[in-house]
Amino acid sequence: MARITVEDCVQIIPNRFELVAIASQRAKDLSAGARMHVNRDNDKNAVVALREIAESKLNIEQLREELVTNNQKLLQKDILETETDSPDLLAGIKEEMDSLVVREERDIDTDEGDDSYLSEENLDVDD
Repeated sequence: MARITVEDCVQIIPNRFELVAIASQRAKDLSAGARMHVNRDNDKNAVVALREIAESKLNIEQLREELVTNNQKLLQKDILETETDSPDLLAGIKEEMDSLVVREERDIDTDEGDDSYLSEENLDVDD
């Protein structure tokens, strides 16, 4: 494959945003020393990653999973430890979310019909 284009890769991964994310993840893996499935031909890692995708040399599902895992804030083991340490954690979060929703609804109700914020003193109008 002489030149790689997005159209070559979109046939494998239809969503262009996902394509960029997966190719980026693969390029990082290549930088870290992962084995290449195509010849480098003096190309940079990003181009090699796109060529591997276009030639269907990669397990896309595995790359998706790796991408998600690398971007998670809490790892699965941390989530499990948090849940076992504090069994009422979810109940507390639900209560807090409910109180925020009620508070937001109350703020919205008090603002209805109040156009005082549109007065000339509150607007920065040049004469």
